[in-house]
Amino acid sequence: MDEKIKSLKRWIQGSAADLFQEPCISDGIDVHDREGLGRHLIASKSIENRKVIIRIPRKCMLNYITILQHLAYWNPEVCFYLKGKGISPVSARSEEVIPSEKGDNEDTFRNMYKGLKLSKILNLTSTQLISWYLIMIIRRKEGSFWKHFVKVLPSLGELQTLPIVWSLDQLGSEYIKLLPDGLFQRVEKQSKSFLKDYNKVCEFTDSLDECMKVDSESFLWGWLVCNTRCIYLDLPDFLNQDSKEKFTLVPYVDFLNHTLEEHCTISVNRKFFSVSTAKSKYRPNEQLYFSYGPHTDDRLLCDYGFMLPLGENAWNDLDITDFILKLLKPPQIEFLKSINYFGDYTITKDGMSFRTEVALATSQENESSFKSDGSINSVSCPRRLKSFIDGYSDGRSYCVKSNKILDNIKKEINSLANAA
Repeated sequence: MDEKIKSLKRWIQGSAADLFQEPCISDGIDVHDREGLGRHLIASKSIENRKVIIRIPRKCMLNYITILQHLAYWNPEVCFYLKGKGISPVSARSEEVIPSEKGDNEDTFRNMYKGLKLSKILNLTSTQLISWYLIMIIRRKEGSFWKHFVKVLPSLGELQTLPIVWSLDQLGSEYIKLLPDGLFQRVEKQSKSFLKDYNKVCEFTDSLDECMKVDSESFLWGWLVCNTRCIYLDLPDFLNQDSKEKFTLVPYVDFLNHTLEEHCTISVNRKFFSVSTAKSKYRPNEQLYFSYGPHTDDRLLCDYGFMLPLGENAWNDLDITDFILKLLKPPQIEFLKSINYFGDYTITKDGMSFRTEVALATSQENESSFKSDGSINSVSCPRRLKSFIDGYSDGRSYCVKSNKILDNIKKEINSLANAA
């Protein structure tokens, strides 16, 4: 086993010494590293279903709260704030929490952390704070509590399969233009999010020492680590984080690769983040998986840097928004906007999304039957359509024409594809 993995396991186990005496990482799993798969988990022996295979102490998780808890050791303002919220800072007496190393480098960071303004910290999102803090962990070298975790994270070179990395490179940006429209737009949106977060962190560090500032390449690494390894975790309301910013990074759990099937499940309690097997049984040398969610290959490529084998992803869809918008008249468009059903019309191999069904049904109603009283989000529609949208009817009266329209759109798409 890689020495870095051994150190990671020792760190996790040592951090759980006061909570749990049994191994945090099951002896039935091993970390393997293979080109194309990266680091992943393999069953080293038979594992029964519903067995806990990983327990990670909450203090080993890297998220908004645990970062504040560590900053609070040096920063009185952060410490006072957390205590007021009923959250304890890390213990100064616990050597497995606060490293004992001394030196000029540590003194610099401790002084800088002490001078951070709480209001500026709380003005950051989880992505912004964690991305910046990951870089600080690296710069602190052996002084950081999370050093063993960071040492097994992928380098920026190992994240080159993510399209956003190409888009920020002069040569790669030319290839981005060759992507399908839907994928191109997703990458463009992601790039804008990255630049927004980077600029916000630059603003945060503007008055700080040079060692606290980050360049765009370093921040891209931290930002991608967050985006490729984040797992949902509810955060206290006082942090005012959007739902997409409620997440944590969890050591060892990030070695689990994605599958559509239910292989492993996760649970969180006051002490641990746990992973259990869900499928019937694992055989020796079988890879363990975890579902990242119902994601299309476009989303998997942009967020994680990979796609499933051709034809395997049941969540793949085709965006036909442009074709449907050509069918809609202004009053119909105004109505769809008023009920938040405008755009994002997709189909899969098994059928169309409900949004698409609603748009096609709307296109079949006479445009004069949509009445607006001039106020925002107030456009009336025919009773038949309202009944379908509200779930009181199955929309059967629209089906024949909707399917015919959809068949014509498919023919047009095939024609465009053959002509390309």
